Amino acid sequence: MVDTIDPRPTTPVTEKDRLARLKALDILDTPPEESFERLTRMASTLLEVPISAVSLIDENRQWFKSVVGLDTRETTREVAFCAHAMRGDTVMEVRDATVDPRFADNPLVTGDPGIRFYAGAPLKTRDGVPLGSLCVIDRKPRTLTATQLQVLQDLAAMAVDAIDLRTALRDATDREEAAKIATAALAASEAAQRAVLDTAVDAIITIDERGIIRTVNPATVRLFGYREEEMVGRNVSMLMPEPHAAAHDAYMARYHRTDDPHIIGVGREVPARRKDGTLFQAELAVSEMRVNGVRGYTGILRDITRRCEIEDEVREKNRLLGMAEEVGQVGHWRVEEETRAVEWSDGMYRIYGLDRDSFTPTVDTVMTRMPERDRERVATAVAATRTDGVPFTLDHAIILPDGTERVVSSSGRQERDEAGNPVALFGIMQDITDRVRAQERLQVAIDHISDGFVLMDEQDRIVVWNDKMLFLYPRAAPLVRMGIKFEDLVRRGVDEGQYPNAIGREEEFIAERMARHRLREEDYEERLVDADGRERYVRVTERNLPDGGRVGIRTDVTDLRVAQREADAANQAKSAFLSSMSHELRTPLNAVLGFAQLLEVSRKDPLSEKQQSHVKQILKGGQHLLDLINEVLDLARIEAGKMTLSIEDIDAADVLGECLPLAETLADKRAITIRVDVTDPAPRVRADFTRFKQVLLNLLSNAVKYNRESGRIIVTVAVDLAKKTARFSVADTGQGIPPEHMDGLFEPFNRLGAEATEVEGTGIGLTLTRELVERMDGAIGVESTVGKGSTFWVEVPLAENCPAGAAAAREAQRAAQALEAGEGALLDVLYVEDNPANMRLMEEVMEDFGTVQLQTAHTAELGLEMIACDRPDLVIMDINLPGIDGIEAVRRLRADPATAELPVIGLSANATAASIQKGLDAGFNAYLTKPVVIPELMGAIDRALKETSR
Repeated sequence: MVDTIDPRPTTPVTEKDRLARLKALDILDTPPEESFERLTRMASTLLEVPISAVSLIDENRQWFKSVVGLDTRETTREVAFCAHAMRGDTVMEVRDATVDPRFADNPLVTGDPGIRFYAGAPLKTRDGVPLGSLCVIDRKPRTLTATQLQVLQDLAAMAVDAIDLRTALRDATDREEAAKIATAALAASEAAQRAVLDTAVDAIITIDERGIIRTVNPATVRLFGYREEEMVGRNVSMLMPEPHAAAHDAYMARYHRTDDPHIIGVGREVPARRKDGTLFQAELAVSEMRVNGVRGYTGILRDITRRCEIEDEVREKNRLLGMAEEVGQVGHWRVEEETRAVEWSDGMYRIYGLDRDSFTPTVDTVMTRMPERDRERVATAVAATRTDGVPFTLDHAIILPDGTERVVSSSGRQERDEAGNPVALFGIMQDITDRVRAQERLQVAIDHISDGFVLMDEQDRIVVWNDKMLFLYPRAAPLVRMGIKFEDLVRRGVDEGQYPNAIGREEEFIAERMARHRLREEDYEERLVDADGRERYVRVTERNLPDGGRVGIRTDVTDLRVAQREADAANQAKSAFLSSMSHELRTPLNAVLGFAQLLEVSRKDPLSEKQQSHVKQILKGGQHLLDLINEVLDLARIEAGKMTLSIEDIDAADVLGECLPLAETLADKRAITIRVDVTDPAPRVRADFTRFKQVLLNLLSNAVKYNRESGRIIVTVAVDLAKKTARFSVADTGQGIPPEHMDGLFEPFNRLGAEATEVEGTGIGLTLTRELVERMDGAIGVESTVGKGSTFWVEVPLAENCPAGAAAAREAQRAAQALEAGEGALLDVLYVEDNPANMRLMEEVMEDFGTVQLQTAHTAELGLEMIACDRPDLVIMDINLPGIDGIEAVRRLRADPATAELPVIGLSANATAASIQKGLDAGFNAYLTKPVVIPELMGAIDRALKETSR
């Protein structure tokens, strides 16, 4: 801060002696004298100011011995700038009085003559008594150069010499002595004046009232390129370009006639011409003088070519800066350290919605344009910069004239001079309202995202988050703030028990979590504990950003997990129900179909033709019921996602080789012919062999069932190399499918009206077929014409890198005949079964072949005892037994070296894929499902015996 000085100067201790010395000079209230008039004219001319004066300070007033540019000869002492200047030893310079607390409210500043600039050199006697000052004044702010300051001091010394000369002339008793003194003083004064002129850097020219050059200084010679003798005695217009040269004499005549000056007493820029004809821009100041009543003029010229270029450059830079400030909504400001004066650019006025005419910025008025909530924060930042020199940057609000608020970003730093002393604060301000509002809208949008959101910068610091993120991580939420490291949040969550998986392995968990976090992308599910201790599941998705940051989404999947568990439980319940239903249905069905088969093939008690017909109806109905059970179980497994497919490269010829014989058997009964059109060699495709066989068998079976008597079936296989698929088509000559029934064709249990006909079916076959085809990445479709027939087709992918190749047809499974044709000793078979009907059926089956000796056991424990006592040739074992089940029983047999190789066949109503696989894994040689198919049972027995005999 600058100490405030009382505008009224304090009276010096020696004021009485000073006033007495001033009075003794007998200079106050005396007429003008040329020696002093010349000094003030030179001061105005050399220093390019409109006002200059030789000022003397008496007890109550400031009196001007000589003055240029003012009509008054005195002022009161209390408003006198010179009363301050005379107290110093060097020039006192006030660059802008309106912001100087000593003079800002001075009437000479606020009123006429409107002083803005003042510089005064003290006038002191040889023994140091202050009398007043030689001062120069301007109505605009400015700063003197070091050369100009020296000129002012030299002129002040000349004024003191003039005062001494005057005193000497008055006091000399001897006129001759007085003359000598006067001559010496005059010579000294003229020498001093000449020294000033010779050393001046500006051109100084004197002309008479006709415009004839009388004197030039060395700077004029250097500036114009003429020798002194080439200029003296010639019209000054020689130094001017046209049309100014031609108009000069007329201008002089008009001035002498009207006393209306255009240049005299006023500085202005004019063009000038050198001896070589080149033009340059000059600054000209002309003052009028009178010597012994003769009018003359002094002109001072300065080459301002470079200054004009610089000013043009500065104007252009300022123009560009102004455009940049306007486009960027930026302004700059400056605060003087000493005076606290504030300067604003045009951009600052635009930001505040103000104009220069109606608002003058000061430290206090600027603070009032800020909401109270921000003032202390801004003032603290500015004070810290002034004290410590540390730059500041902060965002705050400002108040516009209409009362609305805008948000700005302010930055400031300290300016220092060469000595390191603080000179001012400089800063910029940018209107960031739109950006802040956009960020606020973005934050609102982020807060309304149903998922957790987090954004990290390139240093892995949290910069944006939403409330959902805090909700999902409540135990780490208190630590969330701008700039917190992501790893610190993870550690806080671990410390607070946020991650159940971290308990007991905290550091290992943190290392694993951060390793995931450093991946370019991550997408996984993590288990958390919420604020109430309940388990919560969150899907974590994170991606790296191009700028080095990272964005993350947290999706609460707890409800999905709960629903999934409930669905899994429901599926398990459904599977258990279906398995139980299958078991309960297959058990009695085993007896029905088993005994019916015995009746049909019995050799001992052959049936009559009518009885044969009845048995066929029993077998037909039982088989239909068994097909329904199997298809319902298959469909349920697909829907539950539990059907496992083995996708591999298979030969189309192999699949057709197993399907066609079965289809032909069905077709022969209705005199239907089957024609096969397959490329040779047949293609290889990617599919599950068993399930693809099931698909083709279903299509072939439907083509037989829904065909007409003596109809045709055409099976074709075509390869589409562009699509890399093979299409299997089955065309029939049946009644076709009406268009209105197409939409329901693949719906489960929808037989499209066929349930009213004699054609048997479950209504599930096509549904199951479509599901199987789509699971094998294939497609299924149908084309049908009513009255002509239908074509069902299936497309599956071709095998990779697989040129079509001939494949030997797979051997059709043969029913085991070894038991019928066997010779030698009877086969000893143990059947472990707790159901009496099933026992009776097995006894009838074995008895019919005559080469089997069958023993039975109703529990696994009894069966194991019988095996230990008398090892049979083969064991057939049920699964669901009282006590230990068949799975455990076969495990015990395999664990005992004595029975490890004993052939054991599983026979159960548990027909699910999982049950079958479980039985095979436990050690059964084969696993058959009820109802038993007698040829399949015979074949399994044959294979089991052959495997163990190797």
